[in-house]
Amino acid sequence: MGFTILILERFHEEQRLGKPVQDSMVSAVSNVGQAITASGLTVVGGFAALIFVNFPVISSFGLITVLDTLYSLISALTILPAITALLYSKAKNKKAK
Repeated sequence: MGFTILILERFHEEQRLGKPVQDSMVSAVSNVGQAITASGLTVVGGFAALIFVNFPVISSFGLITVLDTLYSLISALTILPAITALLYSKAKNKKAK
């Protein structure tokens, strides 16, 4: 999903304004997080309806899509910010030396 792209682009915008890494990430997730959550949950709700179809292939597709979207959403809002902040902080520390 494009959730990570939206967060990272907002993060880079905050970085260009000269904010520290952690403040940039907090601002990025705060500004884009609600929209991403609403979008992701809408996709989950739409594909969840397919789970109840009697055709097994369509039902499995619905379940896999719901799980994939939930995983993508949770990862974008939790794991991505932590890893990005960690890597950017390390890169700035190396440049300072």
